[in-house]
Amino acid sequence: PRQHNMALLEETWRWYGPKDPVSLSDVKQSGATGIVTALHDIPIGQVWGEEAILAMKTQIEANGLRWSVVESIPVHDCIKRGAPERDEYITNYCTSIRNLGKCGINRVCYNFMPVIDWSRTDLARKWPDGSHALAFDMIDLAAFDLHILQRPGAAADYSVKLRSQASARFESMSTDQRTTLFKTVTAGLPGTMVAATDSVEAFQAALDAYKGINADALRENLAYFLRGV
Repeated sequence: PRQHNMALLEETWRWYGPKDPVSLSDVKQSGATGIVTALHDIPIGQVWGEEAILAMKTQIEANGLRWSVVESIPVHDCIKRGAPERDEYITNYCTSIRNLGKCGINRVCYNFMPVIDWSRTDLARKWPDGSHALAFDMIDLAAFDLHILQRPGAAADYSVKLRSQASARFESMSTDQRTTLFKTVTAGLPGTMVAATDSVEAFQAALDAYKGINADALRENLAYFLRGV
C-alpha cells in the first residue's frame, strides 16, 4: 500500500503581527507549529529588507514556532493596472522574494485582486454554537455596492431578485451597521495590505483607476507580472 508522508502537512496559524490580539504564545498552545504572516508595516511596493525579515523570523522562532508561509507580499496596483511604473515595482517584488529566500523562507502567497486585497462582509459572524468567524454575504455586498457606494452602473451587475434583497437588507440596517459594512468592505481584513479609506469618494476613485481594464487585460497584466518574477 502507498505510504502517506504526514511530514508534508503542517498545522499553521495566520498571525497578523505584533498588533494581533492573538499572541504567538497563544498560537503555540493551539498546537500549530508554523506561522503564516507578512511584514505589514512596510508600504506596498517597497522592498522587504533582510533585516526586517530576520527580525520577524527571530520573534516567531523565539516562541518555538517557524515562519512557514508569507501571506502575502502585496502586488502594487501599478502592476495590476499595467501602469508605466510596473517594472520598478516588479523589480522590488523580485528583490523581496530573494531576500526571503536568503533568510530561509520559501513559500510566498500573492493576490492579484483589484482595489482590495481580499475582503469579507463580516469579520465577526456569530454562529449557533457561540463561535465567531469571518463571513461573506452576497446580499450585504450588493447592499454596499448599490446603496452605500452607489457605483454607477452597479444595478446591471445584479439580478432583479438580488437587487430586491439588497434593498431590503440596506433598509433594515442601522446607521452604525451601514458604517461597519462600509469599513469592512473597503478596509478589508486585519492583515490586508491595501490602503484603507474613510470616504465613498476615495473608494470610488480607486475603482475608477481600473476603467477600461476588462478581464482579459487584467489577465495579461497578471501574466506580465508572473513572467517578471
